[in-house]
Amino acid sequence: MVLFSQFLFVVLWKCCIAEINTEVAMIGDVVQSMQRPTAIVATVCWSPVKKNQFLRFRSEEDEGDDRISMVQFIDPETVPEINEHEQFLLFLVDMSCNNISRYFERSSSKNHFRTPFRWLLVVDSTVENDENNVPNVIAHIDALPDSEIVVATEMGNNTYILSCIYRVGPSTEWLAEPYGAWKPETRLQIDKAIHTQSLALRRLNLARYPISICYVLTNNDSYNHLTDRINDHIDTITKGNFLTTNFLLDFMNATQSWSFTNSWGYKVNGSWSGMTGYLERNQVEIGGSPMFFTSERAAIVDYVASPTPTRSKFVFQQPKL
Repeated sequence: MVLFSQFLFVVLWKCCIAEINTEVAMIGDVVQSMQRPTAIVATVCWSPVKKNQFLRFRSEEDEGDDRISMVQFIDPETVPEINEHEQFLLFLVDMSCNNISRYFERSSSKNHFRTPFRWLLVVDSTVENDENNVPNVIAHIDALPDSEIVVATEMGNNTYILSCIYRVGPSTEWLAEPYGAWKPETRLQIDKAIHTQSLALRRLNLARYPISICYVLTNNDSYNHLTDRINDHIDTITKGNFLTTNFLLDFMNATQSWSFTNSWGYKVNGSWSGMTGYLERNQVEIGGSPMFFTSERAAIVDYVASPTPTRSKFVFQQPKL
């Protein structure tokens, strides 16, 4: 009888290990498919055995190819403070955990649903989804086009359907892109577009979502001559960039929303004026007029390369004879 009990225990143990291996292998394959060094922050409701198996699987899979540099297990009540190496972080979440909605609310308040953070949400049959495989507990989260959220939905028989989800803008409808499928026989089969196109190209169509831009005009009459090339020696840089930025929004199928000011922005009495103030207060998304780089401005706005070359020069007037 004792021998039979030991035999039964071994059989059950192997069955449990096989079941655990399925989910662990799927997660490992998805992380490997991202082809980037990764530090995992895992919010999961796993047993110690399963956690240990994930760590062992990670070590075996990464031998000679160290994609996963770190794994940290945290509970749903904890949201980590991120101070550096954001580009390496992947948040792994077991959606069946209790009180997981509070974890997402806190992560959203810390702005973790943005680039360069990545998310892998593991969804089983007990989690309620919408038609785009978006779990109901994150339906209110604003994950914009720069976000990278992969949802792995268990379909039964140890198979998973994977999709990337995002919104074009706050409170707009969720959109889903196919990421791939996983099953034990073939492992991860990635959708072709994920391999051949970058995230920016896949999400190029903004569906007429309004994008707000602020321009600097030092002459009030320039507002009447932004495109007709009259007096193009006045506010030249802004007039040139007005056409460029509007072509860009047309290319992305976005709607233009304009604001105008007479200053690039300076800090006065603790608050910013001009275009920098519009950006600092999140009243606009893009500054349409190039401005010089200063350490104060760099602390609150993100600079990109200007499409219009600018230089500082001294102009000397010839003395009268």
